[in-house]
Amino acid sequence: MIDVELKVTYCCVKVVDSELELTVEPDSAQAGLVKGEGKKYSITLDKRKFAPGETWCQFKVAMDEAVYWSDKNPFLYILRVSHDNQVVGKERFGFREFKQEGRFLYLNGERCNLNGAIIQSSMFRGLKSLELDDQGNSVRRLLLAHKGLNFNTLKPHVGPLTAELVYDTCDELGLLMNEVTGLSFWLDAGDWPHKADIFRKWVMARYNRACFVTLEVGLETRRKDFLDTLNEDYSLFKSIDRQNRPVTTISGNAPKITAPRTDIEDVHLYPGSIEGHPGDMLSSILHYNWQVWINYGRNMPVVAWESGCGSAKIAPEEKDQTRRIMMHDPINKFAFVRHIKGAVAKYEMQLNA
Repeated sequence: MIDVELKVTYCCVKVVDSELELTVEPDSAQAGLVKGEGKKYSITLDKRKFAPGETWCQFKVAMDEAVYWSDKNPFLYILRVSHDNQVVGKERFGFREFKQEGRFLYLNGERCNLNGAIIQSSMFRGLKSLELDDQGNSVRRLLLAHKGLNFNTLKPHVGPLTAELVYDTCDELGLLMNEVTGLSFWLDAGDWPHKADIFRKWVMARYNRACFVTLEVGLETRRKDFLDTLNEDYSLFKSIDRQNRPVTTISGNAPKITAPRTDIEDVHLYPGSIEGHPGDMLSSILHYNWQVWINYGRNMPVVAWESGCGSAKIAPEEKDQTRRIMMHDPINKFAFVRHIKGAVAKYEMQLNA
């Protein structure tokens, strides 16, 4: 079952009684690329009055055999709205559930580990149209490279993405996205436009994206003057989002004593590293799990969207050498990723022992 909220803009001057027909069917462009056939569903809404201007309609479409969207099988549907046999609107979406329970995240009822990389939002500013094949192919190659590294998640950095092309490609490839609002520590909390109408428009513009599974409200906004704004945005998003997607209120919180309302604790680990290999992060991760319990009185997922050699535990010359290796030597960079996975696996074995 899917809930549909439809805004109809009627441009004539008279009030009319009219019927709308809705169809939900698999995206034919994915034929042969995903598993499952999927069924076509059609309903005709009862006649209703449409006055000049905007009219909101709410209804449900029963989908008894829906194929779920996932990072392993990114199955997409298209919903079309027709009037007098003419399509007047359409929306592509993936049928999936993403939720947080305890210290784990679940995609369609199965435990899901976020394994990915930060992607700089500035890389995609200026991309406006799918009609530009050279840009489309470049973006697709870049995101396919992330899939080739066994990544299933992306996190925009320093502001949300503005290119529809990137969202489209993530939906098609099955890349989860930790979406961000753009509220960052260098801004003034009093100037942040978190009014309900502005925030709702921002959320609804990307609401049906299958890739959009979690939200980060503030980037390293650890100052106390942000606390009211962060809690307000958390509550506002929860009131808008019927999918109940989990929220990271502060990334890089670490976590602090002034704990906001949050579903995920994102810690930024910079314990130091030598020659592209991570330092001892296991003790830090275990410490943060303990600190989460102390601050919140409950378990929640602990993720580290930033990690590297930012610590003063190593000499400056070694730190500079490590940065050069991480930035310019892909072999060592991939070795670093593999060792991170090993540290996480070791951490999970200790917790599950």
